[in-house]
Amino acid sequence: MKKVKVLLLALSAFCFASLALAEDNSVKIFGDVSFRYHGYYDVDTTYLNDLEMKFRLGATKKVNERITAYLRFDTGPQNTPTGTFATMGDRLAKTSFLLNRAYLDYRTTWGLDFIVGKFDNPFIAPIYGVGASELVFDVDAPFTGLALGWNQTQQGEWKEGVRVMADYNSLTYRYSSNSVSTSAYSIGGQVAYKFPFGLTASLADLFFNEEGFPEFISGIRGNATNSPAMDEFNLLNLTARFETNAAGKPLSILGDWVVNTKADSLRHGILGDLSWGSVKEKMGWMLGFRFTWIQQEAVISQLNEDQSGTNLVGFMPWLKFKPLDQTLIFFTLYVTDIADGPDQPIRWRPRLYYIVNF
Repeated sequence: MKKVKVLLLALSAFCFASLALAEDNSVKIFGDVSFRYHGYYDVDTTYLNDLEMKFRLGATKKVNERITAYLRFDTGPQNTPTGTFATMGDRLAKTSFLLNRAYLDYRTTWGLDFIVGKFDNPFIAPIYGVGASELVFDVDAPFTGLALGWNQTQQGEWKEGVRVMADYNSLTYRYSSNSVSTSAYSIGGQVAYKFPFGLTASLADLFFNEEGFPEFISGIRGNATNSPAMDEFNLLNLTARFETNAAGKPLSILGDWVVNTKADSLRHGILGDLSWGSVKEKMGWMLGFRFTWIQQEAVISQLNEDQSGTNLVGFMPWLKFKPLDQTLIFFTLYVTDIADGPDQPIRWRPRLYYIVNF
């Protein structure tokens, strides 16, 4: 029965999208249906081998020339506030349809940007050790708060020069089947500069008060952090991205360094990301490679308790391919190793996505 309901939701979304296009409606309907094969292995053990699906449906509207409203509903388990993938089979019966994004975005012609509601954090680096970024759609955990930014503008856009931003987020969630109420919050700021030759550099500082945060993590992921007793931490983050063209295709190189200044001793994390190609057009493709290195307590990681005090090293080659205008095939292979802790085998996590957008 639940499978039928999900299919009906998908069909309804396609109908709404067609109606909006036919009537030239100012409300834009969008969404996607995603299927994912997700494995998790080492040489001796199969930890996970699932076929999963996800459905997202949203709408955006220009209230006026300055204000945009955004809503998005996602499928997800009933005991989580995030729109995670649901496993095909028995677990699909426990799937809910959740309001996962709801915000207003106000922009001026002179560079001021104000966002309020449930939105993607505007400047936090990818979550180390999980691979949650623009690459994959697995960890959809929106924070509720507000962000205020300003940047130098050229024709109303940030093409070169300075951008500054401040951000506040509440980390409190309340939902019926697995109530989590914490006083956790984050507050931070960022300054960035975009050079005319393709380089963008930014420095951000983000303070987390994570009272009750282990319960929050347990609620959204089913596990706790590796430092459940730590009440607060502060992340200093330096990022640089260089964009150019190579052999007629876009090339992007990103480097990211983060340090937790609230740990007993400074704990670091490093991320490097390389991508080449584009999937904007039909038959387009993109290749990439990601490297991560994380010290214990550098960031919120998913290390187990018996692995504390170790370094986690990860590699992830990935491929995107767009066979049709509204279809994307996406493959990642995330390989991890505990560098200097208990003797454990190397683990790998293949993920294959088939995504239809509308």
